[in-house]
Amino acid sequence: MLNFAAVRRTTLVGLIAATMTIPVFSQEVNSTAAPVLRADPDYLTMINVFTPTSGTQDEVATAIQKGLEDSVSHLPGFINATVHKSHDNEYVVVYAQWKDQASVDAAVEAIQGGGAPAMMQAFTIANPDFHPYDVLSVHVAKEERRP
Repeated sequence: MLNFAAVRRTTLVGLIAATMTIPVFSQEVNSTAAPVLRADPDYLTMINVFTPTSGTQDEVATAIQKGLEDSVSHLPGFINATVHKSHDNEYVVVYAQWKDQASVDAAVEAIQGGGAPAMMQAFTIANPDFHPYDVLSVHVAKEERRP
């Protein structure tokens, strides 16, 4: 059982802000979705790095995706999340944006209350490290360089 007292509030906030066995979620459900990254100081951006226990990278990513798809993405204030799997099988990184801190706080309460069991599963099989950020700028390829 996860000891919430031992997990910093920022860690819980980051977990919520989290989108891998990949075919189920990102390639089928969200294959054409393109998250809009906003350089908006009123948005809360979280970059979340999960370090799975040995051999559980896919399980961690799947738990995060399930939690996002089944519950977190339906919460007020959730904007988007992308899940990234490192090539060395050592990390799962989640980039997410929320409307504001109040939305994140409400989501933390929902998860703590049992509203997203798959997200809690990710905590039991990975060591999370989360930090809030401000997006300073967003850059895209210039028209002449796009394929």
